[in-house]
Amino acid sequence: MVAGTDSEGVFVLLDGAEAWVPFGRDLPDGSQVFDLAIKNTWIYAALYSRGLYRLAAGGGSWRRVGDVEPLRFHVHGESLLAGHNPGGVYRSIDEGLTWHLADGLTGRSPTWVLGDAGPNVLVGTSPEGVSISHDAGASWKPSAAGLPPGAAVVALASDKSYVLAGVVTQGGR
Repeated sequence: MVAGTDSEGVFVLLDGAEAWVPFGRDLPDGSQVFDLAIKNTWIYAALYSRGLYRLAAGGGSWRRVGDVEPLRFHVHGESLLAGHNPGGVYRSIDEGLTWHLADGLTGRSPTWVLGDAGPNVLVGTSPEGVSISHDAGASWKPSAAGLPPGAAVVALASDKSYVLAGVVTQGGR
């Protein structure tokens, strides 16, 4: 099990262990780890305003990957998706070496959450709500019909039958 912290980096709890231990070296001091994801033999850490870092699953040193600064990070198949604040979702299909801004989202809408919904990917933003990608994050279309106008979608969960969206409205409810 791997956990990110608000200012102390990444920790791992190994099988059978009773205590968490620091995992990897060389993250910037005071890094806020907002998201972690695993793809193949890499562990990725999204550091708010500091960039995306990756580490070989066996340990070692964290290394910065590409030029994105994600608030949220998600792996969908072969795609790496970096959601920014403010706005936009960037996509990489080469393990994070190069990134391209996805089509269909505004550059001013913060990305609060990224998640799978079957073969599709969802992004929660504000004030647009939810957008969906049918092509692994290369392009996005609005999918917020029925949500309160201007709601910030901050949580998503899905199974085979439903997608649930957690929202914060302008009135704070």
